[in-house]
Amino acid sequence: MNQSDRSTYSKVSNQPVESRRLNHLRSVDVQTKLHVEFAEKYGFMDDEGNAEPEKALAYLDGTFFREWLEKGHRLTNFQRIQVVQFALETELNPFNNEIYGVRTPFGDLKVLATIDGWNKIATHEEIVERTFKYSEDEVDADLNHGKYKVPKWIECTIVHKTKGTSVAREYFKEVFDSSAHHLPSWTRPARMLSHVPSFKR
Repeated sequence: MNQSDRSTYSKVSNQPVESRRLNHLRSVDVQTKLHVEFAEKYGFMDDEGNAEPEKALAYLDGTFFREWLEKGHRLTNFQRIQVVQFALETELNPFNNEIYGVRTPFGDLKVLATIDGWNKIATHEEIVERTFKYSEDEVDADLNHGKYKVPKWIECTIVHKTKGTSVAREYFKEVFDSSAHHLPSWTRPARMLSHVPSFKR
């Protein structure tokens, strides 16, 4: 999305920013433009060099949304455009395990970056230094039928070659939901906690 597109919904003053953005993305013209840009970016072109967004979206359905559709969930055009826009804005590839979608309890789609995606974002420019600091205080956590002591928070300091220094702190209780947890990798909770802030800008 270019600057003029962003300004279209940022000029509206009587709605929250996120509402303006969602309404903007529901515009047929905006969706058509993003579909074409998406097709061009990932090489869905005909012999004459014209974008073929229908083929790009069909491939998206068969890969990114395959499991979603196999489970019988209804897929909307707006959910497709959420993935398309996220991929274009972040430069993360939806066909290469760099983003994934989560179906909320309300049936909505939430698009997130995978660890591979965060790593790509973090390393596209030179990082001079990255350091971690764990809290001395710990919290108790039940993970995969085991009990663990986990640092209460982790702080990451990143020094960029061109952007200076940034610091991010994440708290374990805010990034881990035991009721939704099923990933074996979380049996190393301190390590997994470090993935959360380590790539923040």
